[in-house]
Amino acid sequence: MIPDPAPPYELDASAIFTARVRKMLDRAEALGIGEQIKRGIAEIFALLIHSPREWGDPVRDYRHAELTEFHGRHRNFLCVSPSIIEFRWCSRLS
Repeated sequence: MIPDPAPPYELDASAIFTARVRKMLDRAEALGIGEQIKRGIAEIFALLIHSPREWGDPVRDYRHAELTEFHGRHRNFLCVSPSIIEFRWCSRLS
C-alpha cells in the first residue's frame, strides 16, 4: 500500500540539530574528512526523505501523539530519534 501522500516526505531539522551538524562538519573539515562526512549526512537525509520506514528500525511507539520513533545506521553514523508523524506522513528529527 502506498501512503497518502506518497514519498518524498518533509524533513524538519531543529536549530539544535543543525548547530550540532555544523560543529561536526567543522571538526571533520579540520581533520580533512569534511567531504566524506557531508556525503554521509546527505545520504542519511535522502533516506529519511525517501524511505524512512524501510531504513530505520522502530524503537518506540507514541500512540497518543501518533508518532513512531526510529533509529538508523549509515556509514558508521547512528541517527537517533527521527520520528514519523503517522497522520501527516512527515518525517522529522526531534
